[in-house]
Amino acid sequence: MANSAYTTWARVVDDIVEKWNEAADPANLAPSIPLAMHRAADLVREYRPTEMTIEASEKLIDALQAPYPGRIVRLIRSVLSTNAAPEEIVRLIEKTISDLGLEPTLPPTPLPKITSEDVNIICWIALM
Repeated sequence: MANSAYTTWARVVDDIVEKWNEAADPANLAPSIPLAMHRAADLVREYRPTEMTIEASEKLIDALQAPYPGRIVRLIRSVLSTNAAPEEIVRLIEKTISDLGLEPTLPPTPLPKITSEDVNIICWIALM
């Protein structure tokens, strides 16, 4: 009985380490950005109006590359479908983002990686 408990604990530790390190990987923390937001950011990169500073365009791109609810994505999608020059669409994107008060989001801080030595048992109860 005791031997199977140790075997089970070893599997539990491996599973804990695997799940923790998966959550600690920055790639797994990256949010899913809607395609319309990617397109808007690409448009800003390619057709930045001359009056827009590089810093302002970078801030706008950072604000666009975040997960937003469908309502905001639909607004950006409607701006993208406007029948205007690309530079004018970028201006409309900037105005929409400004009117909505959207700001760049900070990436989540990843957890530190762990090893099996970092996992400790506090209490183990076997019920029979």
